[in-house]
Amino acid sequence: MDQKDVRLLDECRNRFKAHGVRAHLPLRDLATGLASGKLGIVMNDLLEDAVILEANDAFYSAFRRRDYLAMEDLWSKQANVCCYHPGWPGIMGREEVLDSWYSLLVLGDTPDINVTQPTIIRNGSTAVVFCTEHLGEVSLIATNTFVIEDGSWRMVHHQAAQLPS
Repeated sequence: MDQKDVRLLDECRNRFKAHGVRAHLPLRDLATGLASGKLGIVMNDLLEDAVILEANDAFYSAFRRRDYLAMEDLWSKQANVCCYHPGWPGIMGREEVLDSWYSLLVLGDTPDINVTQPTIIRNGSTAVVFCTEHLGEVSLIATNTFVIEDGSWRMVHHQAAQLPS
C-alpha cells in the first residue's frame, strides 16, 4: 500500500466516523484490491459511500432544522420523485413532494428526529440508504433513494413506516 492509498483509506475512515459508522475495509476486499493492484478503486467505492451518507445526513439535518429550502435543494430536479410519509398516501412528482415537505416543515409541528443504522446499497448512479428513524418513543424504518445528478447525490424517494413493537 503506498502513501496515496493510506491517505485515501484514512479519509474514508474519517468520513464514515463522522456519520457514526465504523469504517473497515473487509479483509476479502483488501486482499482482492492488493492482489489486483486496484486497492484505490476499492477505497474510492468506500469514499463514495461516505458521500452518499453525507447526502442522507443532509436530508435529516434539513428535517431537524425545519429548513424547507435545504430540503428543496436535496430533491432531484430531473428524475421522477416520490415520497411516502407515515400514514399518508404515496406522493408522486417534485412539486407535490415538495408541497408535502412544506406542510411538514413550515406549517406542521415536526418532531425531533435521530437516525441510526444506515446501510447503503449502491448500483452505479443509484444508491439506497436503509436506516432507522427515531422520533421520541416511535421508531420507523426508512428507505432513501438517491441518484447522481449534476455530480451530486440527489434524493428521488423517501419512505418511512413504523416498525412493529
